[in-house]
Amino acid sequence: MTKSLIICKLIFKIWQRSLAKILNTKSKVVGVISFLIFIIALSVISGYCVVNPIIVMFVNGDTRSLYLLFSGILVNISVVTTALFVLVKSVIQERGEFEMQLNWFPLTTFQRNLGYKLPIFFVVFVSELFINTLLVVPSLVMNDLQGGFLLASILAFIIQITFVFFLNTIIYDFCIFIISMIGLPYRKLITLLILLMSVFYYFIENFSVEGILSSYTKFDYNILYLISGVLMKSVKVAAFNSVSYLRISIYILIIAFLALSTLFCYEKVQNNNSSKILKFLPMSKGFNRSLIIKEVKVQIRNEENYINIIIFLLLSILVRFELGNLEPNIMIIGVVSLVSSMLALNSFGNENNYFIMYKANGVELLKVLISKALGLCIIGYGLFLLITIIILGINMDIYQVLISIPIVISSIISLYILGILIPVDNKNPYMGVFAFFILFFTMIPIVVILNQIITTNMSLIIVAVVLTIILFAAFYLVAKWRIKYE
Repeated sequence: MTKSLIICKLIFKIWQRSLAKILNTKSKVVGVISFLIFIIALSVISGYCVVNPIIVMFVNGDTRSLYLLFSGILVNISVVTTALFVLVKSVIQERGEFEMQLNWFPLTTFQRNLGYKLPIFFVVFVSELFINTLLVVPSLVMNDLQGGFLLASILAFIIQITFVFFLNTIIYDFCIFIISMIGLPYRKLITLLILLMSVFYYFIENFSVEGILSSYTKFDYNILYLISGVLMKSVKVAAFNSVSYLRISIYILIIAFLALSTLFCYEKVQNNNSSKILKFLPMSKGFNRSLIIKEVKVQIRNEENYINIIIFLLLSILVRFELGNLEPNIMIIGVVSLVSSMLALNSFGNENNYFIMYKANGVELLKVLISKALGLCIIGYGLFLLITIIILGINMDIYQVLISIPIVISSIISLYILGILIPVDNKNPYMGVFAFFILFFTMIPIVVILNQIITTNMSLIIVAVVLTIILFAAFYLVAKWRIKYE
């Protein structure tokens, strides 16, 4: 256990060192603290506006409203926890340099696995608990629902987050272990597909608003909101007197035991052959065009990236078959653009040595940045169109296509900036976890603010164009700072 904590501490030290590089002046520290205060205040205000009316209904005797509120929150926790788990696993390389170095130390499989998983669990756990506590607790306190009920609510969040995280860990780790024993290639791709398909089908088959409503009269022990029954029984709601503490405890203990068992699973090292995707695409004699082609080839050939591309495409096909023809809307465009731009996160980390070489040879940084950005935009927008066509068919008109361009470009540049600030590469694969932690918290105020500003399609286009220009300027300044600092 002590050695596992040492591994965990080493990973946190890596994150701390990277954060210290970014926050190397007092003004930056003050800016980050101010930003965090802004996030907290915005989350509290937003949560109070949404949650308080429902809490008031409960105080006035409407127990159904409280059940619907907490069931919705627990469903959201389950979905977001799973999404964070999958995203983190998709960006972490199976055998990074850090892990290979630890193979020389006298560590058991249990100690090594526990040391690796603790930081991931910490990031997912703290992110979910912090946000949901900010959203709910102020309304409970303002309505004098403190003491036991407040503690029971926070405990419900803690148990649901841990339960869902363990459930994802069981599916992922046992699949990786079995595929590793069989010796199949691309075990990470196969495992993530199995996990996502399992989650997708369970959600489609077992979640509905009608189901939650009916579970108020007869609790159905749905794992998406499993702890809501315990919470309602703890506050003496008569409709939940039949909820079995023993049954839920057995579910939790079984999942905890199986999750603990995964720590003893040893994974064989698997060396996949280097990819030769786009081998037919020749390099250009022009420097700028060569950089664009090189960026496209390198990013698509990156193992994590092409695994993610295949997963995105297969999930898109699954969504099309299960949900049928969907109508184009800004939500779908936004989600698909974010998914398509994920490839930009590790672009700088994969080639940071090349940037140093460019600088040493007197190559103008702006040219390199523009070429790399164009390459990323080609990949990102091409993937966006492909996923959109799979999900929506060819229902998008030219106006929606024009709207999508600045949105996709903004997403790509945003994630590229994050990848420059916190480089994700095979030397520091767990930096991807830290990067997602930062992304999760910065997206909250941005989404809330943009939701208030964007009211028409024209305002959407204006905001997207302005945001793209601002982000590209930040893109250049941040990259220049990183190379100078290194």
